[in-house]
Amino acid sequence: MIAGMKIVTNYTQLAGPFGSAGIVQFSGRATVSGVYTVSTDADNPRWVSFYVDDSSLTKLPRMNNNTRALWFTFNNHEQDLNAFGTKAKSGRATIVIDNYRIHRAETDAFNTADLVRVVRLD
Repeated sequence: MIAGMKIVTNYTQLAGPFGSAGIVQFSGRATVSGVYTVSTDADNPRWVSFYVDDSSLTKLPRMNNNTRALWFTFNNHEQDLNAFGTKAKSGRATIVIDNYRIHRAETDAFNTADLVRVVRLD
């Protein structure tokens, strides 16, 4: 258990100058606050990114030596579509997530989570 979440799978190794790389999948819910951004472009019709506030950082696991901003996208696009809408915008929110996945690599990898529900949306 890390930050109240259970490790389901752990495919990590030591690699590169930034330390550990790989994928770690967790189960367990967390309530986090931060900034959401609904983005649209030609390659990706619509997606939501969630940037975790400093006050919520301890609620999610992180790989050692990872000092990057903590953000993720959602796995369940139908749920985030209903919650955040389809037009490009940003705002503040408090949400409940589950099935958090860390994906760290020397590529365009990003973390993901399932959106369980929106507690507050500004």
